[in-house]
Order: sequence, then C-alpha cells, then structure tokens
Amino acid sequence: MTKMDKTTPEKTPVDASTWLNLSPAGAKSINISRMADLFSLTAETLRKYDAKKIISAFRDGNEYRKYSSWEVTKLIWARALRAEGYSLDEISAHTVERDSEKSIHIIENMQKKVAA
Repeated sequence: MTKMDKTTPEKTPVDASTWLNLSPAGAKSINISRMADLFSLTAETLRKYDAKKIISAFRDGNEYRKYSSWEVTKLIWARALRAEGYSLDEISAHTVERDSEKSIHIIENMQKKVAA
C-alpha cells in the first residue's frame, strides 16, 4: 500500500472516514470512481444506491457524478446497515422517511448485536 499523502487526500486515503478527515474544508466532493474505490464498490453499485435514494450525486460542469462529504457519510451509514443484514429497500425506506423512531430502533438493534 502506498504511503498516504496528507496534503492530497484524494490520492491514496485508506478508507472513506480517512478521506473525510483529511480533506480540506470546502473541497469535500468526490467523483464516482474515487467513491467506488473508497468503499471497494463498483460505480454500478453506487448508481443503484443513488437510484434507491440512499445517496444522491450532483453533476459537475462536465456532467460527471460527484458526491459531497455528506453523501460519503450517508454511504458509511448505509454500508454499516448492510453489514447488519438490512436490505437496500429497508435502508432506502429509512433514508427517504427520515423517521427518528426507526433510526433509534436501528441503532439500538446494532448496539445489542455488538454487546452480545
């Protein structure tokens, strides 16, 4: 693995959280291929998450998909839910509804699994 360059986090961050922490303020957007690399996903998978409204890309001046740091954070959350066994449809419903009670329930279930 290449040594990480702290001045240019887009080059070789270890993971999405590192990218978020090292990116300079105001420069926190990422293209679809870099986002896919950060999460070890394909661009097609990201498009599927986008279609299900779990994350949302914006288009740059060249019409390329770009993701804000908030979308990176949402994808970290969605991937954690997938690891807990939630389907994309369940994650999508939660994301679209923004139901606080459902969020609390999900977090409590995750905490119970960790404690077990």
